[in-house]
Amino acid sequence: MKQFERAELKSLSTLKLNNPNKFNAINSVFAFLVAIVGFEIITSFISPFLKALTSGLGIGVALCLSTIISQAFIFLVAFAFCKLKNVSLFGGGEINLRFNFAPCIPALLLSVGTMLLISPSHNYFAERIAEVQKALVGVSSLDSLSNIKITDAIFVLLYAFILAPILPAIAEEALFRGVVMSGLREFGSFFAIMLSGALFALMHGNYAQLILQFILGFEIAFVVLINENYFMGMIMHFANNLFAVLFGIINSLILELSPLLWNLVEGLSVMIGLIMVCIAVCYYYRLTVFKNDKSNSRAKSFAFYRPDVSPRPCCLVGANESRGNRFFVDRRVVLLNDNSNFLFFAGRKFHKFTKRSNKAVFAIVLSISIVFAVVGILLNFFK
Repeated sequence: MKQFERAELKSLSTLKLNNPNKFNAINSVFAFLVAIVGFEIITSFISPFLKALTSGLGIGVALCLSTIISQAFIFLVAFAFCKLKNVSLFGGGEINLRFNFAPCIPALLLSVGTMLLISPSHNYFAERIAEVQKALVGVSSLDSLSNIKITDAIFVLLYAFILAPILPAIAEEALFRGVVMSGLREFGSFFAIMLSGALFALMHGNYAQLILQFILGFEIAFVVLINENYFMGMIMHFANNLFAVLFGIINSLILELSPLLWNLVEGLSVMIGLIMVCIAVCYYYRLTVFKNDKSNSRAKSFAFYRPDVSPRPCCLVGANESRGNRFFVDRRVVLLNDNSNFLFFAGRKFHKFTKRSNKAVFAIVLSISIVFAVVGILLNFFK
């Protein structure tokens, strides 16, 4: 490399550039396939150890350890794919991670309200599935909850109120919104929202929570896209996991106190949840109309919505042009559809844009991934 080119790249690397590269749909389903297969392999290896740990130290320790291992693996898959494809974690494409608490209000209304609204039907469905499982294999997944002892209290509280809410809100959002949903947007936002929600539900492998997890995944994907902010997904995920524990504890205490009072509280929670969901739906409907109105400037704000209009330049160069023909543009002006004509500068060197997906390859990998996920759920059911 010539001396002036080395000096030019050195000065370029000191600028705060935006990485405009993003995943494609094949990257998304490959990441999901790696995660689902790797998760099953890790589970098969650590299950005997966790069982021994449960019998020795209690279920609380086993829950904490399994959560840390599983979420660390999920985050590692997302991070590895970002490094391999030269995509910024929580920053590929137009969606970024911005710590803005104001838009969290409607997001929390939607997340918590949905939980309150469908919790009775979800609990009924889970109990019926547990009965079927117990009739077929002699034990159900709900039986392990009755084995919690007083000595497990500290670790169970650590799991329920710290590890379970925080770790999945970071790791699972990195994988399912940062990688999976981001890449699936190649085939349209609606397709990305629906399929990422379905894959999110399948990844959990919990047959009793498939409906609830799909609805949660669908809502998080929509809110992240409409706000163009991954932080909204983290907050919704955190709130869902945290309030699920709180509501479960409260409902159990009330049921032991008075079944009549429990029915009253359950009916009241459904009404409150319906009101919260209606408010959130109205808000996001108005926000969607606002964003689709071409007469509105993106610099304007709507209620709690704050668009990211800060200019963050990226460096592009034509693949068939001289390296000296660099130019800087705002990240929202970059056309990423023309994958073959541009390189981008990041990490002190130039990278190629991710190519478009082959639809046949995408369909094959997606089918294999779904088959693996369904087989894993069935195996968990008959264990």
